Amino acid sequence: MEQKSLFVFILLSVLAFSGCEKADPNPELKDPIYADLQDQLSSTEKALVESNKNADEQKNLLENAPAQSGQAAVYRKRYFQAQSISDRLSQQIKYWKVRIEERKLLSRKSYLLSLKDKKSWPDPKEYEIYLSEKKLRQAKVEWDAKKRIEDFKNLSASEKKGAAEKKEE
Repeated sequence: MEQKSLFVFILLSVLAFSGCEKADPNPELKDPIYADLQDQLSSTEKALVESNKNADEQKNLLENAPAQSGQAAVYRKRYFQAQSISDRLSQQIKYWKVRIEERKLLSRKSYLLSLKDKKSWPDPKEYEIYLSEKKLRQAKVEWDAKKRIEDFKNLSASEKKGAAEKKEE
């Protein structure tokens, strides 16, 4: 009888521990988008430190420039450019912090939904979409006509035909 009750106790314990899934309290740490946003924040913070050093150097050069010389105007321009870059980076840091907090909340919500629906999380398609949007955001937005003509000249004949057909559509 004692063996039977011990067996039942062990069986119930095993079922209790293996049968229920405990929700992760910090699912955002497994989210690749959240990790990427954290990386972008840290790189922006490093760039801000460098920019602030550059602005300080330019300020020292401006203060030590001889009066009534052309150097003072050049140093003033460089100082204000460096200060402008630092301001933009500070704004970018604020943006990344807000974006990270937003992603954290979204990750927790989507994690709980996928746990409830018994789906895999994080969704690989969502990460692929994020990467493609990131690539487009970081792409060069200038259109150089000479470069495009040069690229077109370097295309093979079949690629040129395909490009011409797309243009006609």
